[in-house]
Order: sequence, then C-alpha cells, then structure tokens
Amino acid sequence: MEELAGNLQQPLTFLIYSTAIMAIIVTGFIIKLIVDLSGFVNSAESLLTSVQQEINPTLKEINSALKSLNNIASGTENRFNAVSQSVDKGFDVLSKSSKKAFKKGKDITTHIKNGISAGLKYYFNSSKR
Repeated sequence: MEELAGNLQQPLTFLIYSTAIMAIIVTGFIIKLIVDLSGFVNSAESLLTSVQQEINPTLKEINSALKSLNNIASGTENRFNAVSQSVDKGFDVLSKSSKKAFKKGKDITTHIKNGISAGLKYYFNSSKR
C-alpha cells in the first residue's frame, strides 16, 4: 500500500502544479478579456455619444423640412380644390347655357316649321279659290 501511495504522489504533485499553472493562465486571459471588453464598452459609449450629438441637429432639420413639405402639399391641395370647384362651376354654367340654347333653338325651329306649314296651307288654300 505504501508503494501505491509513493507511486501516486509524484503524478498527484504534477497534477496539482499543472492545474495551478493552467488556472493562472486562464485567469490571465480572463483579466485581459475583461480589460478589452471595458475598452470596447468605453469606445462604444463615446461613439454613441458622438452619433447622438450629430443626429439631433439632423433630425431637427428633417422635421422642419417635413413641415415645409406638408405646408406646400396642403397649399397645393387647397389650390387644386379651388380650381376643381371653378371648373365644375364652369361646366355647370356651360351645361345650363347649352340647354337654354338648345331649348331656344328648338323653339325657333318649331316656330319656323309652324310658319312654313301655315304659309304652305295659306298658299294651297288661296290657289284653290
């Protein structure tokens, strides 16, 4: 049994030393990773601050441009509606005028037809006598 304990002592000692060395190496890499991540976070934070400072004026300009475009669009719509109403009124007036002209023309042709008919009747009645 002593022989077995003596044979295991050297590998166990090697295992303890190698585990300690590996733990120190892994701890070093973890510390380096934490330092690098801290630098990354600081860089990202400064980038976000810069972007925010640059975007705020741009957003204000875009907002004012959109308001101007909205005003132009509403003004154009109002003018288009006014022109559309004027055209509709013009067509109504033209339609009424053409109906009146047609009615007058119909009345005139009716009177001419009646006059010609009366004239022909008179002519034929006078020639029979």
